[in-house]
Amino acid sequence: MKAITLVIDLDSTLYKHDSEVRADRLCAIRANRFLKDSGLLKRMSHSHRSHIARLIIQGRMLSISRLLGKDYGIDREEFEDYVLDGNPGEAGIKRDRKLVSLISILAKNYRIVLFTNSKRIWVGRTIKALGLGGIITMDMVMSPELMDGCIKPEPCAFRALMRKFGITKNSMIFLDDRMYNVRQARKMGITSMHIDNGGKRAGKSIYSALERIISYSTRQLDITKL
Repeated sequence: MKAITLVIDLDSTLYKHDSEVRADRLCAIRANRFLKDSGLLKRMSHSHRSHIARLIIQGRMLSISRLLGKDYGIDREEFEDYVLDGNPGEAGIKRDRKLVSLISILAKNYRIVLFTNSKRIWVGRTIKALGLGGIITMDMVMSPELMDGCIKPEPCAFRALMRKFGITKNSMIFLDDRMYNVRQARKMGITSMHIDNGGKRAGKSIYSALERIISYSTRQLDITKL
């Protein structure tokens, strides 16, 4: 078994932030359409509508799904399929030859797992769109359907990840674009790298992060110094 597992987020980590913005816009349009067509907006109080609007702006579709299921009895799967069943091409996501090359090199020495809050149908299509379908298979994806009712950055989501793949906090490197996810992982003792493909924050681009890991052999790599 490969000694170290690279645990990598998907959206805005493996592809540039501008693509995720476009994907979020598509989800927001679908969420608003669902609320209107289902008649939910008429049933909600002003404060509740405002809260939902804030969640939509933040792109927190799974939080909306939970709320609608709990407070309005909406079928969560129906909502999530409608809102999140998008086409990566619509969001500007396309084959990334440099990313494919780097992931291919890393896959020879590391186990690679995707850890995402996105639905599996979106994940599968995005992996294919990026050109990673021959390297990362769906059995190496940890998505909300497998997180025991949790989502990142909740500690229970990380514990579910470790149970599923038989890894420990000392044998994994976590890469994510959202700093609060990185902070939570670090609180749990997991070596983590903040990814910033937009170049506007303090993190590394996905390319530089992967190149840095490649520059070490698995025996030489001290994950505490990444």
